[in-house]
Amino acid sequence: MAVADRRDRPVPTMRAMDMDRLDAPSATYGAGPTRSDAACEIPWLRDGYSAIALFVDPMLADRGAELCRLVNDLSAAHDDLDSLRDAVTRFAAGEGLSLTVYPDPQGELSAGVVAFAFTVG
Repeated sequence: MAVADRRDRPVPTMRAMDMDRLDAPSATYGAGPTRSDAACEIPWLRDGYSAIALFVDPMLADRGAELCRLVNDLSAAHDDLDSLRDAVTRFAAGEGLSLTVYPDPQGELSAGVVAFAFTVG
């Protein structure tokens, strides 16, 4: 399926039943386990990607669910990686956090995934 075809399809977002799973150490929005040690994976069929993998610093483990909800909400409102990165970066700066975005992580498990990593400072 071409990228242009994906943009016309609705973007899956977190279902209500998934909200309860956010307290789990590794929550996935949608079916199945995460492909890594990500705090969560969010389906995002935009800009050539199929998902966002969200990683949090161990010092932020207690905020993992909050950060997953935030990125999920923002991902529904942004159609391209640049605008999503800008929105999440603004939030992170306001919270005293740093955000690093890895648009093309290496490895076969990372194909089609953009990784967001939150750290302290």
